[in-house]
Amino acid sequence: MLILEGCDLAGKTTFAHRLIKELNKRFGRVRFYSYASLTRPTAAWSQYWTYAKRIYNEIVQDRFHMSYSIYRNMVPNNKQPEHLEHQYANVEKALAKVGALTVVLCPSDTLVEHRYGAHAEELLSLPDVLTVNASYHATKLPHDLKLFSGADCNWPGEFELEKVIHEYAKRQKLS
Repeated sequence: MLILEGCDLAGKTTFAHRLIKELNKRFGRVRFYSYASLTRPTAAWSQYWTYAKRIYNEIVQDRFHMSYSIYRNMVPNNKQPEHLEHQYANVEKALAKVGALTVVLCPSDTLVEHRYGAHAEELLSLPDVLTVNASYHATKLPHDLKLFSGADCNWPGEFELEKVIHEYAKRQKLS
């Protein structure tokens, strides 16, 4: 399982499709799942079992467990429960068992601002998106990847693609 996390407009979905194309070319069948509902989380997403039944190899996942924790506070009038520490830890353990890789895309604020105009009506406010972006920038990932951008509109690019594929292939023991 390869999980892409990051704020709105980080380039997760576009990057996911590029990863799938390249992973399929190199290693065979890879599927893509997107849970857009994680930006509007329901109470079920605070529970370990909601995630556990969706942990599979050969999936590129656009948002997963980190998004619930970060976005739940950004949704107006949100009454959803927080992840309990042991539930989050259990999700992490389940992901480790399948050799999952979480990649956090951390675009520059300049890049987010540039991309925002075309999508403003479907997103949180720009200040809220930037707050979420700052939360992802501050997230600690001791065993996974965090990718930072400059203002390049084509980010993430080929360098990031190769870096992620290399790490994913290593974890999945792909040749």
